Amino acid sequence: MDPQAQCSPGRVIVPDAEAVAQLRAAIPAWFTTDGHEVPDAPAFDRLGELDVPCVLALGERDVPELVRCNEEMARRIPGCRLVRLPGSDHVPTLREPEAVVRLVLDAASRAR
Repeated sequence: MDPQAQCSPGRVIVPDAEAVAQLRAAIPAWFTTDGHEVPDAPAFDRLGELDVPCVLALGERDVPELVRCNEEMARRIPGCRLVRLPGSDHVPTLREPEAVVRLVLDAASRAR
């Protein structure tokens, strides 16, 4: 679906049933960090402090604001490899799972 159309006022978005089911199943895990947060400076402003190999997978079909945000994150992370996934929106693990597996395996092999 066109990201611009998703943000248009009055536009009805038909949810992806598979994505909805998987996201709903993940909701309980989102609350496992409650009470474990560490007060600190915002992470976005500290990305330049990272000193580990990084790969950022960007879904090209995500909303434009998030695409720009991810591009800026990649610029701020020293040596970050930005990989653009043309068939993905905000959930590349659902849209292009094989590509995500290849990225993870490649990043792990480089880290050894």
